[in-house]
Amino acid sequence: WLCGALSHHHIGPETVALDTSRGFESLTHKAFLRCTVLVLDLILYGTACYRISQSLFCMDGPSSSSLQQRVQAASVFLTAML
Repeated sequence: WLCGALSHHHIGPETVALDTSRGFESLTHKAFLRCTVLVLDLILYGTACYRISQSLFCMDGPSSSSLQQRVQAASVFLTAML
């Protein structure tokens, strides 16, 4: 819903028109669609990778984790993000 509202206001209402937007192509609209996919993937997938890497290697909280555990968590996070 939010992406549709952004597309309607910033790209143009023809991008989200009910029946006439099918097959609509413009360079601006394609770039917008690709950017929204990248941003939403980074937000959702990145948060999940960060939380999983923290839970695997820093179980007692960040204050009690050693440097080695933090490096392992960071390496898992960065590998998963690639």
